[in-house]
Amino acid sequence: MNNRQRRILAETYQNKKGHFVLREYVKVNRVDKDTAKAEIKELIDLGVVEIVGTRKAAKYYPLLQRASLEEKLREHFSRKEYLTNTGYRGLAGNIHVVTASVQLRKLVSDGLLRKEGKGRGTRYYPTGKLLKTK
Repeated sequence: MNNRQRRILAETYQNKKGHFVLREYVKVNRVDKDTAKAEIKELIDLGVVEIVGTRKAAKYYPLLQRASLEEKLREHFSRKEYLTNTGYRGLAGNIHVVTASVQLRKLVSDGLLRKEGKGRGTRYYPTGKLLKTK
């Protein structure tokens, strides 16, 4: 990542909005739209941000790296019995609800969480694999 990419991620975390748009990238980094689009695409390809929406309505959500996310989940489960989608979104950096659902499904398929319930009543519980210390 270059300094401009780091700058927009830091700015996004500081303003607690949870996402940025192309216009913000251009303004924060003082670059043209084509440069901004190319650098945002690099962030997407690296798996650092996820795009939600298309064209002018696109929002870019920074994603936590897997190791730090697992650490946050362990800390959460040391205090609470279960996790909801809303709780996960808070842990993962105020990400979009759809992004959270996709990531939670992946954590279930990887055997780190166990899902119970459907819809708004869905709760996620830790498995032994998540709670193991390294």
